[in-house]
Formats: sequence, C-alpha cells, structure tokens
Amino acid sequence: MEPQTSRVLCRAQAFFDANQEVLVVSGYGAGDRDYMVAKSLNEVLTFIRNTAPEYKTFAFGVFPASQLVLHGIVNSEFLKRAISLLTEVGPLVVIRMKPGDRGIMHGNDCDTIEELREEFSDLDGQSVAIGRSITLERLVADMNRKSYSG
Repeated sequence: MEPQTSRVLCRAQAFFDANQEVLVVSGYGAGDRDYMVAKSLNEVLTFIRNTAPEYKTFAFGVFPASQLVLHGIVNSEFLKRAISLLTEVGPLVVIRMKPGDRGIMHGNDCDTIEELREEFSDLDGQSVAIGRSITLERLVADMNRKSYSG
C-alpha cells in the first residue's frame, strides 16, 4: 500500500473513531445523490467499491451522522418539527432510513415548506432523518475551511 494511501486510511479511521456513525453522500450523473449511514470504514469502502464502477462520474463526501439532526416517523407532528427546522436552517435533505439496494438510502432535497409537505405526503408512517441539504457548494466550502495535510 502506498504511504499516502495508508495515511488517508488512518485519518479516515480516526474520523470514524471520533464519530461512531457517519453519513456518506455519493454523487453521480446529473447531480443525483444517494446516502448511506455507515458505522465502519469497511462499510464505506465496500459501498465505494460496489458503486463507483457503475458511473462515469462518481464523487462522495463523508460527514458526522449528527448532520442529520431530526429523526422520526413521518406524521403531522413530525412535519411541524421539520417545517420549524426548515425555517431555521434553510434547505433540508429528507432521507428514508430504510436502506434499499446495497444499503443505499434515498433522499430528496426540500427547499420550501410546500416541497417538504409534498415529500412527507409520500412518506407517511416511514422512518426518516432530516438535516441541512448537502450541495456541491457546501462541500467545497467545508473543504476550504479545513486543512487536509497528508
């Protein structure tokens, strides 16, 4: 294994050790994204190995799972909490917590209260997690704020 690769994997493991659970966001194609909540670096590496070869363009980001600040079962009371969060922090991502193929969790961005209501109408009774929307601009801004020395 290359020394640089070894350092990156050690830092990635340290990130997992500090966070216990992470949110993986994969991007591909024309801005499409999928999500995965992982409890180990091995889960993320397996996901990347299985998913990346399918797409010409593939990128991913890893965030503390605490990014998803609201968890619950979709109902009218939970919708009120989600609307409150939307007005407080801006655009949200709503992620279905039941994994589909290969452990992928599908999610949608909601920029307005109307979009949030529409998304919830399709998810009544399902388990979801909600956090601030993750955009390319946000990924770049987060990277620019951090030092990534090898």
